[in-house]
Amino acid sequence: MKKKILVSILMLSICSSMAGCQTASRTDEANDETRVHTDTDTANEKGITTDTDTVIEKNSSKIDTDDVKELQTTDTDIAEESKLESEAEQNTDTENNNDDNENKNTSPEPSSIEIGGTTVEAELVPLDESMKISDKEKLDSIVVGNTVYILDNKTIHTYTLSEGAAVKGDDIKLPSKYDKIDSDVYGNIYLSNKSFNAAILNDDMTVSEIDLTGSLAMSKVMNFGLNCLSDGALKKYADSDTEDWYLGNTDDEDSPFNKITDVEFVGNHILVGGNFDDGKNTQRVAVYDYDGNQIALTDNKISGNKINSMTETQNSIVVTSSGSLSLWNLDGTEIGQTKSGETAKLFGTENPVWITDVISLDDGSVLAVCTTENN
Repeated sequence: MKKKILVSILMLSICSSMAGCQTASRTDEANDETRVHTDTDTANEKGITTDTDTVIEKNSSKIDTDDVKELQTTDTDIAEESKLESEAEQNTDTENNNDDNENKNTSPEPSSIEIGGTTVEAELVPLDESMKISDKEKLDSIVVGNTVYILDNKTIHTYTLSEGAAVKGDDIKLPSKYDKIDSDVYGNIYLSNKSFNAAILNDDMTVSEIDLTGSLAMSKVMNFGLNCLSDGALKKYADSDTEDWYLGNTDDEDSPFNKITDVEFVGNHILVGGNFDDGKNTQRVAVYDYDGNQIALTDNKISGNKINSMTETQNSIVVTSSGSLSLWNLDGTEIGQTKSGETAKLFGTENPVWITDVISLDDGSVLAVCTTENN
């Protein structure tokens, strides 16, 4: 029997048990303004010091959609033979609709758990239409305004966050397979893959290739990004030009990582995760400023097979690796890590989850995209 994959979007509230847990608020008022914050504003909102000039945020209008389906019955006065045929057709239709109703029939029931004295509470953001994906472990996601873009090989699934739910938008079909999606300070969307050229998604949903191979992560506050090559080397990418970018703010080409599996920009910090060159190849995450100076390094091994995603909140660093969720203080000391069963309890699923992305939002919550096999 073919296994079905359930894709879920959840909001995580992360707070110290001593401070109490406050539910993050989400406004549903339409706002088309572009807001420019100063350095002081950024430090107050994110708890991150900055030496950049401005921070630009774009909020787009939110969309409310009703999708009403009606079932029409056949004429009750038809002949018995036709009636039996009609019932058989209805049974077939019911079987065909099982995939569409999968999320409704087996919706996760998220809860809260304690991770090293910190309360993490999950809240389901239901999808109004289910998503069919090709690989449960290779999704990548971004949030631009109130739209969630979920990349699955040659398809971008779009959902609008509205009134605590995710409303399905149009799928975007791509000419090639990509495994990373990101956006820059202007809201431009970039697609990349370690095997062939990266690309920019145009307004007409076509793509324009960039003469750049490797995964590309973009800053949301400055006009540059980092290109990670297959050998783990990093290059700074800005205005179509590239130059070497060394970890630790030195010209030494020896990276502290044997293998880099993920690079993420959060505010004015750069998170780099992978196998650390410590003689044991332990998984670690290092935090850098925009000049390449190391600010923090996780002090213990990160569980799991591969770091999938990372983000930074006002009080912690959040890392996912396979089905493990780990929390770290901003100085890199460990708060705690979950096992797959604990993560499944948090997200309210029967089977272990694969957390493909964690993304910090402006309201202080963390949006998590995860997949699990559906029984």
